[in-house]
Amino acid sequence: MLLLKLHIQFLESAWVITRSLGGKSYTYMVSVEERARLRQLTEEYRRYQRSRAVLIEGHLKVLEWVDQMAEKRLINWPERKLNSLG
Repeated sequence: MLLLKLHIQFLESAWVITRSLGGKSYTYMVSVEERARLRQLTEEYRRYQRSRAVLIEGHLKVLEWVDQMAEKRLINWPERKLNSLG
């Protein structure tokens, strides 16, 4: 599935789309026939980005909980300082 980061602009009576690819920006004219499909692609991409952000946030919380559990289970050994030799 190809995901495109799309930005729609209005320039007078024409639609253009700006797309970033390989660190470069490209601007394309959007025909009247393609506008509905472009709206759909843009909404799908935005939905993907929102879902991705929620997933990352959830994973970070899980990692924090795992780290807290590990910290509680750590055993300090030796419990007292060993006498040095010498």
